[in-house]
Amino acid sequence: TLITLVAGPMNGMLMLNMDGTFTYTPDMDFNGMDTFQYSYCDDGVPNLCDTATANINLAPVNDPPRITQNGNDVDTIFVTVPEDMIDTTCVTVIDVDGDMVACSLISLPMNGTAALLNDTCIVYQPDMNYFGPDQTIKIADDGNGGTDTVVVIYDVTPVNDPPVAMDDTYNVVQGNTLMATVIANDVDVDGPDTLVTLVAGPFNGMLMLNLDGSFSYTPNGGFTGTDTFQYAYCDGGTPELCDTAMVAINVADNVLNIRPVVLLQGALLGNGGGLLMRDDLRSGGYIPTVEPYSGLASFEHRNGGGGETITMPATVLADSGANSIVDWVFVELRSAADSAQVVATRSALVQRDGDVVDVDGTSAVMFPGVIDGDYFVSIRHRNHLGAMTAGAVSLSSVAMVIDFTDINTDFYNRIAQFDGFEQATVEGAYALYLGNTNFNDRVNYAGQANDTDAIFQAIVNDAGNPGMLQSFVIDRYISTDVNLDGLTKYTGLANDVDPVFNVAVTSALNGSGIVTFNLVEQLPDSGGL
Repeated sequence: TLITLVAGPMNGMLMLNMDGTFTYTPDMDFNGMDTFQYSYCDDGVPNLCDTATANINLAPVNDPPRITQNGNDVDTIFVTVPEDMIDTTCVTVIDVDGDMVACSLISLPMNGTAALLNDTCIVYQPDMNYFGPDQTIKIADDGNGGTDTVVVIYDVTPVNDPPVAMDDTYNVVQGNTLMATVIANDVDVDGPDTLVTLVAGPFNGMLMLNLDGSFSYTPNGGFTGTDTFQYAYCDGGTPELCDTAMVAINVADNVLNIRPVVLLQGALLGNGGGLLMRDDLRSGGYIPTVEPYSGLASFEHRNGGGGETITMPATVLADSGANSIVDWVFVELRSAADSAQVVATRSALVQRDGDVVDVDGTSAVMFPGVIDGDYFVSIRHRNHLGAMTAGAVSLSSVAMVIDFTDINTDFYNRIAQFDGFEQATVEGAYALYLGNTNFNDRVNYAGQANDTDAIFQAIVNDAGNPGMLQSFVIDRYISTDVNLDGLTKYTGLANDVDPVFNVAVTSALNGSGIVTFNLVEQLPDSGGL
């Protein structure tokens, strides 16, 4: 007997042998019924034949989706992206079964952001000023166990970023020489080598401006007022990019000096005992070189105050033991006739031992152009409650020590029940109360305009927390950082909510432990209960 093919199959490849054995391979992705007809002959004389049909039933299986680009299956895509630019890389997802395919990113980039656009395209934006490798992984899932993935590997290439020069303000007394730097608040993210050159000025003094931005300035004899000079800040790149800024130097014929001493309760938390404050903000590189108060609600500079800049940041913010800088504070001189009237202000730096110093890190706090006389002195902080001397103090060019930490000293209290409780008592010393995160001159744990809500809102609404997680940690210089460690936490170890509770709810003034109790700042112009 001999077997021969008559017709078919229609949806596959057949190898039919004369002895009747055969192999059949279906077309890719075909399922259903396929057939072929064959002839069965006896090879006799005469040759007698019959025909029959073979039915082949192909059961369906789930075919995984396929990610393709330009018609080809892809597992890895290499993309080059210029620094600070956005890339959109698109692919095509094919599912021969017609399943509804869901796409998602199962691995996000480490140095940028990525999002899907209409399931087909990946929109990638590298972090500002970042260059180097990055990657993301996309998966296509048909919901029936079939998946395909593609890895997109980015090569973010560098570009020369322009430098940014910011204006500076300094003070000097007639007959003295100012030594500082112009680049304390200037930024060049990529260099390679910034150079500073003089553009114009000064007009009323002698200036020595070095290429590294350090300078010395001596006012002309007899000159008082404001002198200026303009400088160029260039990055040395190719092409070389530059920015310019102005330096204003206030020359005064007299100066009033004081040496306040103050402790910040937040910086005493977790210090291991004693009255030496933690300097986490300094050691972590969080302290800004320019004072932070000009942009904060409820802080208003007067009489030349504002814009104070650390003169030599590398030196001033170095580890100096007990003299290391903890943070910026806000010093006010108030009228002897009306303590609600602020006459002059100065942003200054507080050291670990409580000494408050000028922007050079060591000198007494200077008030240029303020005449000798009697003043109330108050000291404030961006998230601590301020305090003020109980009476006017005679001040002059000879720096007087004003110790806000001495528990044997009387301080101003606007509300009678706060007498003796104007500040927190810590190991036998006074310290400014922590917790005023929303600048409303009080510490409040719960209720209207409370300080814990300010911490919560800062965290869940932070740009780096798209998931609005309560456990997210803000890692930067911000007023919701109550314990002054550089981190804002709503939950977990060393969070910033517990200290607010401990200060407000467990205060000796709050004998009933009322959670809505207001611990009010004792300054003449603070709000009421």
